[in-house]
Amino acid sequence: MIHRFESLYCSEKLDYVIYWEDAIPKNLLDKNLISREKNFSLQGKYKLSSVTPTYFMINSDGRLEFAANDFELIIKKIVSDQINSQDLMIENANKYIKSQVIENTSDKLNLIYFSMTGCPDCMVAEDLLNSEPVKDAFEISTIYSKNEMDDKKYIDKYNMFLNIYGIDWYPSFLILDKNGEYKFVGKTPVEKLEDALLNYANKWEVKK
Repeated sequence: MIHRFESLYCSEKLDYVIYWEDAIPKNLLDKNLISREKNFSLQGKYKLSSVTPTYFMINSDGRLEFAANDFELIIKKIVSDQINSQDLMIENANKYIKSQVIENTSDKLNLIYFSMTGCPDCMVAEDLLNSEPVKDAFEISTIYSKNEMDDKKYIDKYNMFLNIYGIDWYPSFLILDKNGEYKFVGKTPVEKLEDALLNYANKWEVKK
């Protein structure tokens, strides 16, 4: 979670540190790609008021701006306060998806499918994604909504992607090319979805 947050949201205007009540679990940091330099121990001298993590937003003057026990509330606050520009967050998210989510190296366009298990339109969309025209045009990767079980391949924990891309409908799609250009396809009638996706693929072929 921290590595994803750092990749998507940290910038010249926003950074993070982690305080542990006792010893710093270095093995946990290494396993989750968390920088050791950003972790500090209270060495048992101070007791935290909650057994669950608590998050604080502190401004450049050292004043407390916001606090929450739910990390998603921190994410929403960062986005709503426009601490980082939308363009920067989208650029970071696109890079992260390319490096951490996409598993192929073909020359096709990448289609990121934001899915919620059980939603009726997603069921229709999954049939569409298995059609030959769509499979021929795209390499498809799936990011599941935050409420999915952990056995799913990739889950949008704490809605980090949802808040960056402004996802308000499932299914939604992100199309990425090799040059960093992108197209977001949000709420679209399912009967028009194939045309919406393939029209972009055809335009990309013309531009190549």
